[in-house]
Amino acid sequence: MENITKEEMEAFIGKKAEYYLNKFEKFEKGNAVSWNWAAFFFGVLWMFYRKMYLYGLIAFFLIMIINIFLEVAKINPVISIGISLWLWIGFGMFGNYIYYIFVKNNISKLKAQYPDKEKLIEVLKKKGGVNKFVLYFFGAVGIVYLLILIYALSQQ
Repeated sequence: MENITKEEMEAFIGKKAEYYLNKFEKFEKGNAVSWNWAAFFFGVLWMFYRKMYLYGLIAFFLIMIINIFLEVAKINPVISIGISLWLWIGFGMFGNYIYYIFVKNNISKLKAQYPDKEKLIEVLKKKGGVNKFVLYFFGAVGIVYLLILIYALSQQ
């Protein structure tokens, strides 16, 4: 992986490094498709969890624009569900490849800024990895949403 060592990749990826490194090896051979269940089920949240904040924001706003368009255009709900399923499948099929691009780009940038190997590994661990706060935050939001929904339904 073009001047990027396995140690650097493992430092940046953190949790599940072996899983992603196996996928990345296939990408190096030219195959950009693999399956990621977390990306399929959680999409944008998975991107935030993996610290792909810009990618996650872009995906979120694209999904919002698509949903607004479908609502305004009064598209048949079956087509709307089909488009949503298509997006989920897209996250599942290409999530690992998007993450691969993200990892490579970030490691390359950080290597240019930190020529000292020890400092680089330290920075890679800090900048990469996962953001557990995302899980806690959206878990709490989900619980609050369910409580509000239960309350609203009980008032009818």
